[in-house]
Amino acid sequence: MKVKKINAKREKYSQKKLLKKISEKFKDYPTVAEEVEKRGLTAEQIHEDPTILLEILDKSLQ
Repeated sequence: MKVKKINAKREKYSQKKLLKKISEKFKDYPTVAEEVEKRGLTAEQIHEDPTILLEILDKSLQ
């Protein structure tokens, strides 16, 4: 059984830090951070499937 090591830096992201970082990266699209907060996504979930952010961005552009 293969054990996946969790990056120590990623592990330190609290929900507040995650939302701040997403708000900075998507400053032109504030609905992205709001949707991440609404869904309760964690840094680990986003790291495992980064397309989640693209889906959220796509929906906000429609």
